[in-house]
Amino acid sequence: GPAALRLFIGGQWHDGGGSTILSHNPARPDVVVAEGSSGTVGELGNAVDAARAAQGGWAATPLHQRGAVLAAAADVIDRHAEAWGLELTTEEGKTLAEGIGEVRRAAQILRYYGAEGDRPAGEIFSSPRAGEQILLTRKPIGVVAAITPFNFPIAIPAWKIAPALVYGNAVVWKPASAVPLLAVRLAEALAAAGLPAGVLNLVMG
Repeated sequence: GPAALRLFIGGQWHDGGGSTILSHNPARPDVVVAEGSSGTVGELGNAVDAARAAQGGWAATPLHQRGAVLAAAADVIDRHAEAWGLELTTEEGKTLAEGIGEVRRAAQILRYYGAEGDRPAGEIFSSPRAGEQILLTRKPIGVVAAITPFNFPIAIPAWKIAPALVYGNAVVWKPASAVPLLAVRLAEALAAAGLPAGVLNLVMG
């Protein structure tokens, strides 16, 4: 039967309180790939609250530790690449080779950002004033909203969400309505990798 679509808020999976979502196979429109319920405005508020509550602790987590969560999620994605690639193809419509390749690409993106702690942090610029240097460092900005399109259902979310997470931001994510199942899979991978509750929240609808 169809896979289950659920919201992920504050580290918990649950059914949305809104209208029904049906994810159809575009090649066989009578086939429902996944089904569930959309989130309500109240659930979106809960997701933002959960992200705000988790933000400080995640920002205070060492960069290498944040990166290790992304690397572990990449391993989960790679283990499921063929099954999730088939789901991607069935839900979104690209060829199976492209579907599997895109899932593996998402793992690559998480690994790239997961290694951020091993790269130089901060840059030094010359100053127009004598005897002065300008140091540029990056700090978390807070809760990030990610709204992602249908054409790359797991790779584009990975390349938005991975940098947001590794630099210490919490995320509220709304995937394209046509491809909610792959969003569930990416969130599952991050949850399985030990991402703390509330750091990523997934709301469909």
